[in-house]
Amino acid sequence: MTKKSVHFIGIGGIGMSALAQWYLHEGWRVSGSDEAPSPIIAMLRKKGILVHLGKHEAGNVPKKADHVIYSQAVGITGRNMNPEIREAKKRGVVLRSYPEALGELTKEKYTIAICGTHGKSTTTGFAGVLLKHAGLDPTVIVGATVPEFHNSNFLYGDSHFLVIEADEYKGSFLHYHPDVVIWTSVEWEHIDYFRTFKQTLAHFRRFLARVPEKGYIIANKDDAEIKKIAVSCGVRHTIYYSFSEKKAAEKIRHTMKLCGEHNVSNALAVFMLSHILGIPDYIFWQTLKRFSGVGRRMEYKGKLNGAFVYDDYGHHPTEIQTTLTGVRQKYRKRLQRGKLWCVYQPHQYQRTKYLFRDFTKAFSSAHGVIMLDIYSVAGRETASLKKEVNSQKLARAIIKQKTPALYMPSFKDAARFLKKTVRNNDIVVVMGAGDIWKIWRYLRLS
Repeated sequence: MTKKSVHFIGIGGIGMSALAQWYLHEGWRVSGSDEAPSPIIAMLRKKGILVHLGKHEAGNVPKKADHVIYSQAVGITGRNMNPEIREAKKRGVVLRSYPEALGELTKEKYTIAICGTHGKSTTTGFAGVLLKHAGLDPTVIVGATVPEFHNSNFLYGDSHFLVIEADEYKGSFLHYHPDVVIWTSVEWEHIDYFRTFKQTLAHFRRFLARVPEKGYIIANKDDAEIKKIAVSCGVRHTIYYSFSEKKAAEKIRHTMKLCGEHNVSNALAVFMLSHILGIPDYIFWQTLKRFSGVGRRMEYKGKLNGAFVYDDYGHHPTEIQTTLTGVRQKYRKRLQRGKLWCVYQPHQYQRTKYLFRDFTKAFSSAHGVIMLDIYSVAGRETASLKKEVNSQKLARAIIKQKTPALYMPSFKDAARFLKKTVRNNDIVVVMGAGDIWKIWRYLRLS
């Protein structure tokens, strides 16, 4: 029997790469294209997926392609239409966006969807690991690598359980058909799409409306907006989790490896999920005790001059502040003798401009900040924005908030500064959502 063929445009994206692996496990012939190499591309190639790198071209689409799936980041209309999309349309190939394709899968499975401005990846990863340890054999699609999934962002399972990270950008999650929703947090984010916080809330309200009456919503009661929307959504089984559950929260705090109150909150949500699925409490506590987090969420990378070095995906002011505060709390004794350094790459000019004031206050827990150039997201920036805001301005504004900050023009410069400056008992957090992973080329950690 001839294998069906599927081609992914923008296959290096964290969600796209996970879905590509699902098709591979289902017996499809999988190919893809992306503009630049990355650790994810290397992982896909190792699994036997053909990936074309560089400029997108019509010839990248296999001659006998049955489906083409494209990233939300590529142009689909007018002059900006991606040449591979144009080719697929010309041939009449079935064409779907990533959320549309994932949405089809959610129709076939009992879907547990984790949404929220912050905490999605860690909560999705923990929920997936819990179901795995409970013997429920789930399929998991998560926006980060998970050590328990052999450092992949995907786990293939034979059961009807599907655990997914449900992103709100461009209304992606409105294509999904969830049976259970965990809602961790909500803030104004994806500013190039959501012009106001009111629009953000409206999208989350519409997403909750997709949960069937007999489904479940697990909502963070400590967030006033979440509580207000969840109450009015009409789903029969709305379950709240909160720090008011002091006994469970305290036990989680003393059991988990992860740092920060935000992760206590995330674990409380999964604790509620375990009760819905009938997973015995002892399995939850065993899993929590072993769970080390997901990739690029305070991921330990090694030592530099005796300093602990971590990698983190944080790119929103709340994420930065919460993470650095958590580090100060966890390493309180160590930091009495050392310093907390944050190497930060701002992500997107628009986010940096509109949340500029919040960014200036987000680093208050750090003893020093190294500010790299803003990572520009292709197709989501304008030339005028790049003139209005830059990393030098942000560094100066952070200094005015009484936190030392330095602008560094390159990864190599930042790495050279760290090598000369950090000492034993220091902690370094390398943070950002762009290509900051390239800094590891210049840092030799022990």
